Amino acid sequence: MANTPLDNPIWVSLQTEHARFASGSDTAKRYPRSVAPFAAVPASDGSADVLATTMADDESIYFLGPLPTVSGRWSLELEASVVQMTCPPSASLAPLLADYRELTEADNAAMLELTTLVFPGYFRDRTFLMGRYLGIFADDLLVAMAGERMRLSGHCEISAVCTRPGFTGRGYAGMLVSLVAKSLMAQDIAPFLHVSPENHRARAVYRSLGFVDRCELPLIRLRATRWH
Repeated sequence: MANTPLDNPIWVSLQTEHARFASGSDTAKRYPRSVAPFAAVPASDGSADVLATTMADDESIYFLGPLPTVSGRWSLELEASVVQMTCPPSASLAPLLADYRELTEADNAAMLELTTLVFPGYFRDRTFLMGRYLGIFADDLLVAMAGERMRLSGHCEISAVCTRPGFTGRGYAGMLVSLVAKSLMAQDIAPFLHVSPENHRARAVYRSLGFVDRCELPLIRLRATRWH
């Protein structure tokens, strides 16, 4: 089993704060496809086969942390890792640089358009239900956003950190991450986030806000074979 909840954030989230989204069993759980492309097993070498029949023919799903044994019911599409960063209470967070507002369901099309442009595949039609999202607009165009995703007891992941091309370099991402982090810490919830090891620019922004590397977690993407 994982040593701390942050070692297996998807599983713990689906077991606790996001249990309302979970489908599966004690051996594997997943979010609905319309919410997030994530699944989890409780420990390394667990089996995800119970989820195979829930997969659409064109669907892939990600596992983070403890990884399932890849049986003949799955094909491995991606094998990588992500850096998990945490934010201590003493962090020096960014100042306000622009007007912003909380995003609502009415902004869902704009959120989908921006995330698909900048970081496609992760933000879905109902991802906004996972937590609170903030955005910056230029006239009526959403140009930057950040918000909450996986939620564990006492912890919450900051995600969907996106800035539209042409609006980068203005500090928007750092500002929004700071606002989300400050709101969480005011509720005694510890913020954390995940970032690609190769995304040096984003890692530098997060470090400038006071985030520190906690660990590197394995990440795989699987697709179910047509056995069902």
